Amino acid sequence: MIPSLVFDEVELKLLELYFKGQDQPITLQDYIQRLAKLGGYLARANDLSPGNTVIWRGLNKL
Repeated sequence: MIPSLVFDEVELKLLELYFKGQDQPITLQDYIQRLAKLGGYLARANDLSPGNTVIWRGLNKL
């Protein structure tokens, strides 16, 4: 799925700039994981997918 269907241009650019030192996100899942990281998701190897609360916190911070 194309990230621009879910996020607008400003949101995509902010997520890219906030995580500037990391690889460029390509897929929608990359952007959602970055949004979840803003909400407190740690993205460790054995962690489950981010939940609604973490995504919501990331959206508020964004």
